[in-house]
Amino acid sequence: MTGANFNPRELVGLFWDTASSPLTTTTSAANGAVSARFLVPMTPAGTYYLIAYGLQSHRWSYRRFVVRPRTLLAKPSAAAGTPNTLYVFGFGAHQTVNVYWRAPGPGGTLLGTLTTNTAGFATLSFTTPSGAARHRLAPTSTSAIYNVLSLGPSIGGISSLLVSS
Repeated sequence: MTGANFNPRELVGLFWDTASSPLTTTTSAANGAVSARFLVPMTPAGTYYLIAYGLQSHRWSYRRFVVRPRTLLAKPSAAAGTPNTLYVFGFGAHQTVNVYWRAPGPGGTLLGTLTTNTAGFATLSFTTPSGAARHRLAPTSTSAIYNVLSLGPSIGGISSLLVSS
């Protein structure tokens, strides 16, 4: 995050949405410019506000920040029979998601169902299905309609993990 027009050497808090405690604080430069790094809090998908607030001048500025669904595999490259864990972030709060191998529905194999917590986070442990050669797994797309997530091998850098929230 970068900003300007704060008092020289002013303590500036960086707040997430309506939080009363800052994610981080930084001191502005002699010219009033600020720069800070921060971690996005675990939160469900949606639009939030990142607010920079000068603790002495009471000047503030904000930007909209959009949280979108993301996935992470503990082992993004796995052979058949290998245990793995899927992590999902930024999904809806208390959302149920079906996880399939290759394709949702009749063409795919249901690996499991997960339900996210209030922050839109969940994990699913699974074993790479038999008959699958060692492949790299990656996301392909999202849809806010079906509550489906499909895993599959990536081919030549084109991913085959379908993420639907």
